[in-house]
Amino acid sequence: MPPQITYAVDIQEGAVEQLRLGLEKSETSGIVPICADLKELWEGAPLGQLDLVTCNPPYKVNNAGFQSVITAQKIARHEILCTIDDVCAAAQKLLKFGGRLCVCNRPERLSDVIFAKC
Repeated sequence: MPPQITYAVDIQEGAVEQLRLGLEKSETSGIVPICADLKELWEGAPLGQLDLVTCNPPYKVNNAGFQSVITAQKIARHEILCTIDDVCAAAQKLLKFGGRLCVCNRPERLSDVIFAKC
């Protein structure tokens, strides 16, 4: 059986670097940090090969609710660079037949997740 690999994808280089440092300090293996845009994925992405895609997407639609003055927080919390439709489209490209997408989101976004376009 081939080794299991976890691809940890984020568009923000700072978040990816934090993960890299954490992995080094904890001597954890099997996790591959990747800085990429879900709308384009990355070169060598395992298209049609994954059993599971999990995602903690931005919780709020752009320009909804309080927005942080810190750009990194704004991007993480609001759909500025990535929408739920983008998440679903990327998962569709990555998952093999019968694969699953698990999304962590707020209850008020449930209908958006259910009706997301891929």
